Amino acid sequence: MSRRRCGSRGSGSLDLQVIGGRVSAKSGLGNITGQRLPRGISAETATGDITLMEIGASEATVNSGTGRIEVEGARESLVSSTKGGDLHVRAVPHSGWKLTSESGTIRVELPEKVDSDLVVSSESGQIQCERDDLPKLSADAHQTLQRIHGGGNKIEVHTMTGRIVIR
Repeated sequence: MSRRRCGSRGSGSLDLQVIGGRVSAKSGLGNITGQRLPRGISAETATGDITLMEIGASEATVNSGTGRIEVEGARESLVSSTKGGDLHVRAVPHSGWKLTSESGTIRVELPEKVDSDLVVSSESGQIQCERDDLPKLSADAHQTLQRIHGGGNKIEVHTMTGRIVIR
């Protein structure tokens, strides 16, 4: 499998679109945008936003800043983490996901008819389930394990002090 490497050591943004091979992208103080990357992407920035749309198996990491990660249309596995930024994923889980944030809000939007195993935890942040097919949680709940429509691909979501919203 071919791999494309793209990078910006200082400040600068990367915009990657319609690449047939797997992509590895790193930026110091810039944003990374990837669209229609069927073989996936490994995207990493020290401080910046990462936006991924229509991707294969992927990893997205914001190492130190408050950068935001936005993923829509993940087709396979997804591993995303951010220190203080928000993380928002809107997709059908075709494989396992692992989403983490130290202090940002994590929002997971799943289709109505999804089959998944949901493992959600927070050290001290709030967890909200805003789906009709999941029970409402008490305000002081810090973890939940839920099977959505009989279970399926595992979605792990964890934050230290941030908020988690499942829709």
